[in-house]
Amino acid sequence: MKPMGKAICLFAAAAFILANTFLTKPASAEQNAFQGNVHNILSKTVVVYKGSPKAYVYSEKTHIDPSRGVHPVEKDGSLLIPIRFVSRSLGAEIGWDKQLSEATITLNDRTIKLKPNSSKMSINNSNFRLNVPVQYIKGRMFVPARTITEALDKRVVYYNDLVIIGDYGDLSGVTLDNQSLNAIIAMLKEEQKTRTIPVLMYHHFQHNVPDDLTSTTVTPSEFEGHLKYLKENGYTSISLQELYDFIHGKAALPDKPFIITMDDGYESNYTYAFPLLRKYETKAAIFIVTSFVGKDPEKFKHFSWEEAREMEASGLVDIQNHSHWHGRHGDMSEQEIMNSISTAQRLIEQNLGPRSIQAFAYPGGNRSSTSRKIVSKLGFDIQLTGLNRLVTINTDLSDIHRISIRHGMTGRDIVASVEQLKKK
Repeated sequence: MKPMGKAICLFAAAAFILANTFLTKPASAEQNAFQGNVHNILSKTVVVYKGSPKAYVYSEKTHIDPSRGVHPVEKDGSLLIPIRFVSRSLGAEIGWDKQLSEATITLNDRTIKLKPNSSKMSINNSNFRLNVPVQYIKGRMFVPARTITEALDKRVVYYNDLVIIGDYGDLSGVTLDNQSLNAIIAMLKEEQKTRTIPVLMYHHFQHNVPDDLTSTTVTPSEFEGHLKYLKENGYTSISLQELYDFIHGKAALPDKPFIITMDDGYESNYTYAFPLLRKYETKAAIFIVTSFVGKDPEKFKHFSWEEAREMEASGLVDIQNHSHWHGRHGDMSEQEIMNSISTAQRLIEQNLGPRSIQAFAYPGGNRSSTSRKIVSKLGFDIQLTGLNRLVTINTDLSDIHRISIRHGMTGRDIVASVEQLKKK
């Protein structure tokens, strides 16, 4: 049974293949055969690609998960896929026993039972061991792709992070040549080239915002409205690590990615913003001035190292470098820049541990071509510099621009700003 139906024709796929693989018209017999084979593969299989939130299910291009940010991931050498997606795609029934904390998959004469965080799998009451335990990722239950498909009496073929799943008879009747499989990979990756990523910049949060703070402060209710509106309109938060991997061709992004950043490290990031990040499962990078940590240097107190550790432990917050001295780094001498940034990085890593990537946000956006070169030489992977530009796959990671969020802005206003920047 093909539960999600067959598309009559792969217009988008055909257009891509013809435009990017062949240069002559009309199509030759060889071209028609190639295009036909791609269609034949997709019409008989379920196809996923590591890092991509999209998949082909018997020719129908679809999201792996309604949240749109869920994609296959690699763990200990195995590719893991959401159990609900693979079950439904292959026509199996899936159930959940709350009392036993157990998932049950039924297809034809086979009944499979699995539990989260367990390496045990039961097939018709016979026990088997998984090479990677079942686990929760982004609130979804993930299972090893090969193990679960073979347990459902299906065949799985791997090719350069592409996974093709189908009936043994169907797969034996198609030609899985490199050219066709590369075309399918290109089709899944092509839309990534058009991704635009808004990076939102926040600073401080408080309930009553005076006139002199409207450019850098929003209320907690405004912030919640932003998160709620973005989520309801299909946006998915990503981390700086995910952005880095995307630009380096190591990962794909969801349809509408966005990044939240907060500068300076105010206590209000912990007391007001952090609970809302957890409520809406939203990621954020907080850039701290390390000489201010746990202190009250100006108008507002800054959070402590202990609070920073708590936020990072959630898996949602990433603490990064905003200098040791909150000065104009574009106007400093080379030695001053190196001392300020290196001191901050040393303190961050001493208190919170090594960073998977190193990012630096310029205080006030004050930078120069010289400062950018110095920061790159210091080993920083990402530099946040200016304003009012979206990030794309071609963006220089040493020159990331953001959208400054002000008091009075709604979620609708943020999206309108993003759409306006897309037109530039």
